[in-house]
Amino acid sequence: MIQPLRVVHRRAFLVLALALPSLLLVGLVARRETLPNSTGLPTSFRFVKSAEHLGSDQSLPAALYTDAGDPSHIYVFVTQSPRTEPDLLLYWSNQDVSGGFLPPGSRLLGAVVPGRPFPLDSNLKSGYLVLYSLAHQRVVDLEKMP
Repeated sequence: MIQPLRVVHRRAFLVLALALPSLLLVGLVARRETLPNSTGLPTSFRFVKSAEHLGSDQSLPAALYTDAGDPSHIYVFVTQSPRTEPDLLLYWSNQDVSGGFLPPGSRLLGAVVPGRPFPLDSNLKSGYLVLYSLAHQRVVDLEKMP
């Protein structure tokens, strides 16, 4: 009675030992790329200003660009992902940030994703770029923009 069950289990484990690694290999080969291959800017973008202080303690390089086809639009471009703060959001604020909280009327530009340009309104002439950690509910860093 036990012997036939042992034979069935031995065959099942042999099949699984061969099938599972091959399925894993097929899955790894067939998966899609989740991130863009390059973080290059469109060729029509022209450099305006570096935001070297944005994320100074987070080493988050960002820069402002304008589109040659429409110079009235300005874009914020983050080139690397943050390393220590989770769930970083990029905000635009017309008011100075105090106390680690976002002032009312701050405008969400989006989640910080490397290689993604964040458009700013053409009427936003002076204000602050604010990095906000959603997980910690606090302002991580800010930079004054002319």
